[in-house]
Formats: sequence, structure tokens, C-alpha cells
Amino acid sequence: MSKTVPDDPTPAPAPLSVETQERLLQVVMRRQGALSLRVGALFLLPLLALPLLNQNQPEFMNRHILGFSLTWLILGICIFPLTWLVSAYFVQKSDAIEAECTLLGREMLPNPGRKDGTANAAQEEGKE
Repeated sequence: MSKTVPDDPTPAPAPLSVETQERLLQVVMRRQGALSLRVGALFLLPLLALPLLNQNQPEFMNRHILGFSLTWLILGICIFPLTWLVSAYFVQKSDAIEAECTLLGREMLPNPGRKDGTANAAQEEGKE
């Protein structure tokens, strides 16, 4: 036996125009691109600093910790937790950007409950 789903009495909102969808997509891409550059810089900074520290502070970088020189401890072991932390940060912020843009897109949908078909109240407030 298959269950039938009762018809939803509320009409589905009209989809966003192609131009609006493209603008929202550009916003998401621009914000995620900027996030990628920040996260990339955060990841590359320690890797690029390592040779400079080796050249300018060799006695400090040759200290042995847990049986490894500090250079190899950073490069061989500490890089993996750094990668995980940076990746988790990127995913969290990227999801927040997408959720914010999704909410913005929903606010831009026409309100089927209004006779004139204008946008939601939140969008109208922003125009004033």
C-alpha cells in the first residue's frame, strides 16, 4: 500500500529570475574565493617561514623535541593537524556563506500571499 500525500494548499513561490540567480552565484563565488585566499595564506605562511627560520635561526631550529629536530617536527608531524584545522575552518565558513546567500535568495522570492506579488517584507524594508 502506498500512502498518498495530501495536497499542500499553499502555492509554491515563483522561482528567482536567471539574472538574480546569477548575481547570488557571483556573490557566493566571490566570498568563497576571498575565503580561499585567506585560508591559503594561513596555510602557506608557516611553510614559507620554515626555510627563513632555518637560515636565520639554525641553532633554534635544530633543537630536538621528541627525537626530531624542530624543523622536521613542524614539517613532518605538525603540518597534518594544521591542515585539518584549516580545512575545518574553511568548510565551516564556506557553509556559513552558502547559508547566508540561501537566506538572501529566499528573502528575494516574491510573496504569493500578497495580492500584488511583491517581495517579502524584509526585502521591502531594505528598499526604504
